[in-house]
Amino acid sequence: VNAATGYREDDDVSSSPEVLEETDLFSDYSRLTTGNQIIDASYSDDPATYLSTTDASGLPFMEYTPEMMESVTFDDPSRLGDYTNFGGRLISGDSEEYEAAFTFNNLLSRGIDEQTALDWFDNDGTAAGANKILSDTYFEKQDAVISELNNSIELDNNAKFKSQYNGLDFEGKISFLHDQLKQENITQEQYEQLWRDEWNESQVGSDNPNYIVQIDAPRDWDAGQGAGIYQDEYSPKYKAGDKIWVTTDGTEILGVVRTNTYTPNEVNADRKLQYYDNIGPLTENIPDQSTWMDVRESVLKPGLRTAIAAATSGASEQLYSAVRLATGETLHGSDYANLVVGGLEMAGVITAPTEVVDPN
Repeated sequence: VNAATGYREDDDVSSSPEVLEETDLFSDYSRLTTGNQIIDASYSDDPATYLSTTDASGLPFMEYTPEMMESVTFDDPSRLGDYTNFGGRLISGDSEEYEAAFTFNNLLSRGIDEQTALDWFDNDGTAAGANKILSDTYFEKQDAVISELNNSIELDNNAKFKSQYNGLDFEGKISFLHDQLKQENITQEQYEQLWRDEWNESQVGSDNPNYIVQIDAPRDWDAGQGAGIYQDEYSPKYKAGDKIWVTTDGTEILGVVRTNTYTPNEVNADRKLQYYDNIGPLTENIPDQSTWMDVRESVLKPGLRTAIAAATSGASEQLYSAVRLATGETLHGSDYANLVVGGLEMAGVITAPTEVVDPN
């Protein structure tokens, strides 16, 4: 790659420091998640904004050359309206060269190593090829993290597991929880509850929180109102008085949680990665907002207090003990305490023995 491509060849890749054989599996995986990408620049950011963003990163990003930009234009949203969904600007006339440079930079931003990105740029350059590199690397690193967490449980190293699990962001925690679900170490009900608890914990302290709470539906589901034209097999269908899960900012009910919120679509690697890249509650709009707001004081606020309390009660401890139970490991007294705190005894999942194996 030479200067004509816009690639900053300040350092020869071949002379880069030797990569250590042992790397931090958790850091490697974390770098691939959308929440930890180095730059947060949109495909439609104007060159000046994009250049200042990439310059501050310290990574060898590719600059846009005059040739790449020859047919690319950016329309000012103040003239045409608000294009916040397009990064504040609307792009038109983009070229294959411009798209390839942006995709190269996105690979670096998501934690793909420089040489792999260069090989893609020189020998492939397609969006499909870039997506395959990203998804293959993402799930390779994800599997390594899951294996390490399982190993900590098998070795009965609670402290190590707790440190590893709690060090993950929400995306990483859900990847492990989903693996435990597939192994049948936790039930679908337990998985969904842990999903909600971890999501709510991630919202504590946020400037714009979006909690998931359970309420009694104030009215029947109605396919003819709200988001009816978009509803499908994943849409929650309920009668007045049914227990349902909704999202809230603490003041208003924002939507009813869809059933496909919790698990990725695993039809292929791209769809699965899309789930993790955009992970969060999927919701249906609520019909007749005024009816729902009537329950704010009596149902919503108490439900929110309960949800936050559950989210901050130590999910890693409950999960550790639940997996040990499911895999036939010998439980200690602390494991039974964790399971009771997690509500598993009340749900009939376990019965604490009259004599525990180890009181510590």
